[in-house]
Amino acid sequence: MLILGIDTSSVEAGVTLVENGVVRLKSIRKPESTHSRDILALTNRLLDDSMLDLGGIDLLSVSTGPGSFTGLRIGIGTMMGLADSLGKPLAGAGTLDAVAYVNTAPNGWCFCPVMRAHMGKVYAALYEVDGGAKEKTTPNLEIYPEDLADLIDRPVLFAGDGFAPYREIFREKIGFEIKFVEYPERFCVEGVALLAHEFAVKGKLDDHPPEPVYVSRSQAEINWEKHQTTISAGENTNAH
Repeated sequence: MLILGIDTSSVEAGVTLVENGVVRLKSIRKPESTHSRDILALTNRLLDDSMLDLGGIDLLSVSTGPGSFTGLRIGIGTMMGLADSLGKPLAGAGTLDAVAYVNTAPNGWCFCPVMRAHMGKVYAALYEVDGGAKEKTTPNLEIYPEDLADLIDRPVLFAGDGFAPYREIFREKIGFEIKFVEYPERFCVEGVALLAHEFAVKGKLDDHPPEPVYVSRSQAEINWEKHQTTISAGENTNAH
């Protein structure tokens, strides 16, 4: 089974090919313009390098968030269009779950994928490591680093671009050993495609639709609400 996976949940775009559960090729880069242009160019280049075309893909997969609102919409929309035109199935995989899937941590530790969000917050989730398996112990969070640190009660392995900006906060507040996986050394696009492979093998593709996972409202929604409030306030003032 050949799977094409893409991730546009952060500032870097990623594309990968997974064949029978093994990563065959992967390409990651920071877009020069927008994800909408670069993700297709990155995909075509990867296929050219592998001497394949889209017709040879059996399954498509895409990251569903949390992450950049615009990036997620572009990635999911692009893959839905490809799936429709090719007549291929499309699976969605959570961004944090994908990062967790391709990273390992010592037994008994906590694993924490952490991504930069907005307003000094991060996207994160906690996973308990037991015998190599990971059990998710929190929902997807949009949280201040200080509050995330308070949730960690054991040695922890962080992975993601949300660690470095708040490194000192984590080291100061977490009273346990801390390790960090450099991002994007094990970039989540691999996990997106590998999770899709697992879903397919288990016959659970229908349980993982390509629907965006948001843990907060987009800035566009917030700005629109503020605009409507301003208009309403103006109308009330004029009425008096």
